[in-house]
Amino acid sequence: MDVRSLKRIFLGHMVLTLVLGVVAGFLAGRGLVSGVLAAKMLFAFVVVSLIAALPLIFMWWSKVDEAVREAHKWAWFWGGSTGLLLVLPLNAAFMLTDWAFYRQYLALLHAGSGFGEFAAGILTAVLCMSIGYVIAWAYWWWKRR
Repeated sequence: MDVRSLKRIFLGHMVLTLVLGVVAGFLAGRGLVSGVLAAKMLFAFVVVSLIAALPLIFMWWSKVDEAVREAHKWAWFWGGSTGLLLVLPLNAAFMLTDWAFYRQYLALLHAGSGFGEFAAGILTAVLCMSIGYVIAWAYWWWKRR
C-alpha cells in the first residue's frame, strides 16, 4: 500500500468520526438520545477507530521520507510544547477574574462539574498543542521550501 492510499484511508477515518460526531450531537440536541449516551457512543467509536488506524499510521510512517518525519517530530516538539504553554495564561485569566471567565468557558463547552471540568481541561490542552503543532509544521515546511 502506498503513502497516498494510507492517507486516504486515514482521512476517511477522520471524516467518518466528524460525521458521527455531528449525528451524535444532532440526536442529543433533538432529545432522541441523552447527551451522555451520545458522548459515550462517539467516544467508543473514536477509541475503536484510533486503534484500527494505528497499523495504518505505522505503515505510513515507515514509507515516508526523512524530511516528512523530521517535520512532524520538530512540529510536535516545538509546536506542541509551545502550544501547551498557552494553557498557563489561560489559567491565569481564570484565576484573575475570580473564576468568572472559567465558568463562562465551561458553559461554552457545555461542561458540568467534576468529570466535565477534567475533560474540558484535557480538551483545552490538546487543542492548544494541536494548534501549536499545525503552526510549527507549516513554519518548518515554509522555511525549507
